[in-house]
Amino acid sequence: MVRLVLTLLLPIFFIVGCQTTGGSGRNYDYNKDNSRLVFPENKAHPYAKFYRNSDTEFDQIFVAKNEIDRHITLKPLDRELYFEKNSKQKKLSHSLAAREVIGFPDYEESEVWRFETKWGWCIQYDCTDEAVNIKNSRSEITPHTGKLGKSYRYSFAFYIPTEGNILDGTENLHITQLKGGSEEIPIWIGIAPYKRVPKREEQPLLRTERTPDENGLTITKQIVRQSVPWEFSPWGSGIRQVDEDIETGDLVVFFRSILGIKDHIGRYMYKLADADDIKGRWHEVEVDVKWSRSPLGGRLKYIFDGKTIVDCNPCQTAPDHQFSHVSTHSGEYAFKMGAYRWINSNVMKDGGTYNHKPRDVVIYYKGFKVEASDAY
Repeated sequence: MVRLVLTLLLPIFFIVGCQTTGGSGRNYDYNKDNSRLVFPENKAHPYAKFYRNSDTEFDQIFVAKNEIDRHITLKPLDRELYFEKNSKQKKLSHSLAAREVIGFPDYEESEVWRFETKWGWCIQYDCTDEAVNIKNSRSEITPHTGKLGKSYRYSFAFYIPTEGNILDGTENLHITQLKGGSEEIPIWIGIAPYKRVPKREEQPLLRTERTPDENGLTITKQIVRQSVPWEFSPWGSGIRQVDEDIETGDLVVFFRSILGIKDHIGRYMYKLADADDIKGRWHEVEVDVKWSRSPLGGRLKYIFDGKTIVDCNPCQTAPDHQFSHVSTHSGEYAFKMGAYRWINSNVMKDGGTYNHKPRDVVIYYKGFKVEASDAY
């Protein structure tokens, strides 16, 4: 087996307590980041007043947001180390609030990264009407991009602090993504969303069923038994609930256009952890994937905290639908590390957009490694 290993390796440890301290991190100056900020494209947009440009003093000083922040020092990422050479991602705004951490409590290694989403910061895509409407914000880097037909093994760990993060399902949150084009996102970790309820007159007719679908996976369906029965989607359109005990706020992983159905763009949702078990600990992830448009040519094995969530071999791992062919990145699958959040569609349908306060988050990562091999 021939392997190519990206040199971002570090061992995985668990945090036991907060004993290490470091004071200078609270004085970190974000001024160089702010020099790249602009206002939304539509300055008359009702949310434009919440945005800042490079002429405005805005979040210039690092402010501790949680129990980890109070003990750490930040420094800029080494862009040559953490970004692929010649990558277009170097020019994007998404990495503005990404920093290397010094002094993570009870963890002596230096390679820990902090990502903070900041609503009100935008440049390029995040300044469009579409992005502003959903109050999105993101902080991501792209340390690796895979190719169609190739095989890769990814591993990393992430930590969500106990303070300062509201994970109530009212927002979509991507905690890492493996994606192609803008709509071609086969794998991402997220939070089980806010659930809609049917109309009052339909509720007595609602029945819950556990039924195999065309992939042979048992999924939960909500059926309204009217004269013509129809399926109600409490999670949102196209989301298929695989594990029976998923509740709003749980940590989940989504697989879209995977598991064997050509042209299928539904999202299978698997449970990773209860809402109460998400914060205050390191979570370890391993992903073995071979990107293939053929249902017989791909492979996917997904492991979370030592438990195998999906082991699909063979299966179609690269979507073969209209979204696969409209992007300049078609045939490329980027690993995005960080956080990306926006208002959930169920909240928008229920009219909660204008008064919704964005749930900006802070997430730490360590131990990112990728091995590339055509041998397995």
